[in-house]
Amino acid sequence: MDLLYVIGPDRTGSGNRDLRWSLRSVARHATGVSRVLVAGYPPDWLAEEVVRLPVPNVWPKGKLRNQGVALLAAIDAGEIHGEFAWTDDDVILSAPLDLNALPFFCRGKAIPRPERMESRGAYAEFLTNTRETLVAEGYPAVDAVGHALRRLRAEEAPEVRRLFELAGPLGIEMQAAFQNVRARRERVDFTFRKDWKLRSFDADAVRSGMFSLSDDALKDARMRDWLQAELGAPCRYEKEAAA
Repeated sequence: MDLLYVIGPDRTGSGNRDLRWSLRSVARHATGVSRVLVAGYPPDWLAEEVVRLPVPNVWPKGKLRNQGVALLAAIDAGEIHGEFAWTDDDVILSAPLDLNALPFFCRGKAIPRPERMESRGAYAEFLTNTRETLVAEGYPAVDAVGHALRRLRAEEAPEVRRLFELAGPLGIEMQAAFQNVRARRERVDFTFRKDWKLRSFDADAVRSGMFSLSDDALKDARMRDWLQAELGAPCRYEKEAAA
C-alpha cells in the first residue's frame, strides 16, 4: 500500500524534523509499504525513491483546508490509486504495523455536537462544519478523525471533492469525509482508537504503537531522549542514508 504524507511549509525552520522522525519510524516498524509520497512542500533532503508532489497552499489561512487541496491534487495527478494510507508529518510509529492490515480508526460513533466537544474555537467549528455537511448530504458522521495513519481509497475522491466544495470556507475533515462516504457505499468495520497527541513523553502512548507529537512535546527531556534513542539515525527515505 502507498503511504502519502501531506505537509505544509517549514515555518518553524526545523528542517521538517517531525517528518524525519515519522519516516524513520515507518522505515523501522511498517511493512507492506509500496511507495512513500510527500505532497505539499516536500523538503530537499528526501531520497530519490520518495515521490514528490509539490502543491502550493491556496488559502493564506487554513492549514486543514490546504491539506485537503493537496490530498485531492495527489489523486488528480494519477499517483494514487485504490487503497492508500494517509498521514501527517508528526505521526510516529512505535510498534510493528502492516499497512495492508491497517484498520479503519475512529474516536467515536459520531462527531460530537459542539457542546460535547473537547476542542474549542476554530477547530471545533471545523469539525461541526464537517458533521453538518455529511449529515445534510445523507452520510453517517462517524468520528473517523485522529492523529494516526488513516486507510483511504482513491475511488471516493470525486464525491469527497463535492462535499469539500459544499463545505465552504470552513472546510471539511478529509479523513472523516473519505471514511463516511465509503461507509455508506459498503460495510466498514471501524476500530475505536484513543487519539494520542503528546505534549510530553507518555509510556502508554508509546505502547499503543502510534502517536503524534505536539510542539510542546519537544520541551520534555524524556521525549527528546526517546526520539534520539529510537529514531536518531537516518533511514532509507533520507538522502543521508542513501549516500
